[in-house]
Amino acid sequence: MREPRRLISSGYTTVDVLTNGSLRVAPGGTAANVARAAKSLGWDTAIVGTVGDDPAGQFLGEKLESLGIDTRGLGRDRSWTTPVLVQEAHRGDHRWRFRCPVCNTRFASHRPPSASEANETVRSIFAPDVFFFDRVSRYTLALARAWSDAGAFVVFEPSTIGTPHLFDEAVELADLIKFSGQRAGAFATRLKHHAGTMVQTLGAAGAKYRAAGAESWTFVEGNPVS
Repeated sequence: MREPRRLISSGYTTVDVLTNGSLRVAPGGTAANVARAAKSLGWDTAIVGTVGDDPAGQFLGEKLESLGIDTRGLGRDRSWTTPVLVQEAHRGDHRWRFRCPVCNTRFASHRPPSASEANETVRSIFAPDVFFFDRVSRYTLALARAWSDAGAFVVFEPSTIGTPHLFDEAVELADLIKFSGQRAGAFATRLKHHAGTMVQTLGAAGAKYRAAGAESWTFVEGNPVS
């Protein structure tokens, strides 16, 4: 029997507080969501980076491990605070709150580890089949470069441009770029010459993709979900 493919994810990792009718908490953020989705499809998955050495960080580690996700590369730092997001129902959909609804204190933002920590991660963890990242930093770029050289397929999901020259480096390293049409205006011109595959999500309308080497885009309709 063939060994399952391995995906390592890094980037935005949060504790989501869901207030849609009842109060629930769950691992969230793009990096954690991708790891959980791949795990549900039978992949061997891991998440790497750093969160706070606080109750939220402890919850993330324990919950992700209970789902079978490898968290040995997810460090916990006493000087950091784990990001939290509040999700609430809004006009038939949902919206995110980046501040505490009680005291209005802003929740912590994502902080990447250093590039030197990436070297340690590469030394201690075997290269995956797929490396996914959604936040550009010297840490994620170092991982992408090292694991790409080792044969990994690199997936980049930008949400904003951040530091332009680092963003351009991420585009150059990526084999596949997936992005939201709602956010594309901030960086679409920087993707024009990307030679790999690109996927643009269009909300309820569906998505479109351009395969590596193709000149035209293919549209895929969305499927209603109750």
